[in-house]
Amino acid sequence: MNLPFPARKAAALAAVAFTLGSATSGRAGEGYALGARDCWSWGTTTSAFVALRPAQGHPADVVFINRLTHGNSIDMIFVLEIDGLSVDVEVNNGVGEQPDIITVTAPPGFIAVPSTIEVREGETGRIQIHQALLS
Repeated sequence: MNLPFPARKAAALAAVAFTLGSATSGRAGEGYALGARDCWSWGTTTSAFVALRPAQGHPADVVFINRLTHGNSIDMIFVLEIDGLSVDVEVNNGVGEQPDIITVTAPPGFIAVPSTIEVREGETGRIQIHQALLS
């Protein structure tokens, strides 16, 4: 099925909303790390993860540790939360050694800088969450 991005995101967010009551998603080895909502991990042989962490000089960073994994979804959408701040995260896993792409959507009043990054296997990517300057 080839839906436009907003329709894919809406469908995936509905699925995520359904599973948020549990600590993991439908795939083995994929879900919130240690039951906390600030880190999502996946992979059955090695694990990769995305975490929302407090930062210096701005409210938070989304940190992506990318490792070659097996047994996980190609596309994942989930919500990370820390200190009352929630961000939507979409991870598109590249096949094999292809880089993974992570997109972060900040809540109203905040902005993700940059909103999308490409991260190669074995590397770390970081997206900063800043308060939006409103006039």
